[in-house]
Amino acid sequence: MTTRAALYVRVSTDEQVEHGFSIPEQKRDMLGHAEQQGWRVVEVVVDEGHSGSVGVRPGLDRIMQLAEAGEIDAVLAKKRNRLFRDRYIRMGYERALLEHGVRLLALDDAGHRLADAVMDEFSDWFREEVSKNTVAGKLQKAREGKVVGSQAPLFGFRFVRDERGKVCGYAVDEARMEVVRLVIETVAQVGSINGAKRLLEREGIPTPRNGPVWREITIRRMVFNDAYYPHDHEELRPLLEAAGSTARIEEARQHGVLWYPKLKIERLDPDPERGYARPTREGRYERSEQVPVPIPSSGIPREVIEAARLALRDNVRSRNTGDRVYELASLIRCADCGNRLATNRKLQDGHRYDYYRCSNNQRHGSKVCSMNKNLPAARLERLVLHTVLEAVKDPDALILKAQQTYERERARLLRAGGADVEGWRRSLGDIEQQRVRAQRAYMEEVIGLDDLRARHAELDTEKARVERLLKEHEGREDSLRYLEEARDKAIAQIKAGEWSKLGITAPEARRERYREIGLTATAALDGTVKLSWGLGEEAILSTTDPTSQ
Repeated sequence: MTTRAALYVRVSTDEQVEHGFSIPEQKRDMLGHAEQQGWRVVEVVVDEGHSGSVGVRPGLDRIMQLAEAGEIDAVLAKKRNRLFRDRYIRMGYERALLEHGVRLLALDDAGHRLADAVMDEFSDWFREEVSKNTVAGKLQKAREGKVVGSQAPLFGFRFVRDERGKVCGYAVDEARMEVVRLVIETVAQVGSINGAKRLLEREGIPTPRNGPVWREITIRRMVFNDAYYPHDHEELRPLLEAAGSTARIEEARQHGVLWYPKLKIERLDPDPERGYARPTREGRYERSEQVPVPIPSSGIPREVIEAARLALRDNVRSRNTGDRVYELASLIRCADCGNRLATNRKLQDGHRYDYYRCSNNQRHGSKVCSMNKNLPAARLERLVLHTVLEAVKDPDALILKAQQTYERERARLLRAGGADVEGWRRSLGDIEQQRVRAQRAYMEEVIGLDDLRARHAELDTEKARVERLLKEHEGREDSLRYLEEARDKAIAQIKAGEWSKLGITAPEARRERYREIGLTATAALDGTVKLSWGLGEEAILSTTDPTSQ
């Protein structure tokens, strides 16, 4: 039987420039080998400009499609590192191919398990060394007082680039900094985040993303960000010396401070259950681990920022709900805008009315959200309780459904060719490096201006694609972990007979029990509420005569 093969070609820009790898050369060698072996080449799959340390690539997805369709028996690459530079990602991908009877081959295969493993380990080590050198280079850049380039400058500033096109510093963007100044002055004046938020929205001040609705966290971060706080030379010099920084600052001028790095991303041990991908854990660096990078002063007076910080230091959210516990608080959302429904009460003619409502509509009107209905709290909570109690009458059926739902969701999240959040994050770094290398190649007259512009356009397109994928799939691992924990805990409680006691459970405990099974509710304009939870149940409830505002 003739072997049907897909030929895989990969090259990244830096390899082409620095090492002379080329797509035609890889094709030529593999086509010659396939002809010599009597194979039939089904398709030549090319990944151009993609790193071998990234597990999500268009070419790999295409190969998996061919394997799933039963159109190929083997995949051939010129070298093993053309396929993968991370051996754990290779293990997961190779296992997925073998399930379809497809072998993963390369012209430099040693034909010996131990020798091939050594080559894969060396490739993985090389990738890690490159990553370490990149991180060290960025940290050294920060110690030299240079801004480390990111996707976008901090709001209120713009990038300054050197003669090679690299980001080296910040300059104040006067128009945007005026918005920052207005935000901080408003907080200092009104003394609270919510008061500042209402005033900014009433005045029509757009957010950093040019939206109409300000988020509380955005305002808080502006107030407490040292980048906007003017530091004198006497304050900044000890910080620089403690971090080993060689940055030069002028004694007569004030500076803001960027702290680098921000996020600490730890690569954990590979997980066989997740295709041997390495999960990551994010944390924040301690201030003693960060390097202060001096930037131009925002021009906002220190006393204004200090007044705003003092106003928010002990600021806590208050909620005037008396002694009532809202069982669905934080669990029910608006079907129109997606915001969580707020809770409120009204006294009228000696009677008290408790209800859920969309604060987005209340604050900004129907132009922002059309959900202008108030849902009576007591009736809605009673409907939800009865619906859940009805669903748990048969514990064995519920446990089976919970397991089936979990397995289905797990298979969807972990299917071959699925999301690789860590890989996409690395891709963004790779894209930035490729941009710099292309610029360097142009400066060294390796490529022309037209080639440089074309390459930058390709990188911009790829960056937009990766950012979109990252935004769609970030947090999937956390969602899976939460689903698993909720399933295990709920099943244990069902077996123990806990759910049959819901009707006599205290409201606080009932709300926590709802959270444990992932209960969510979505309220629509017509008064219907869609109820769903992680154990595979869904229901549509109808509240009678929800009062309008």
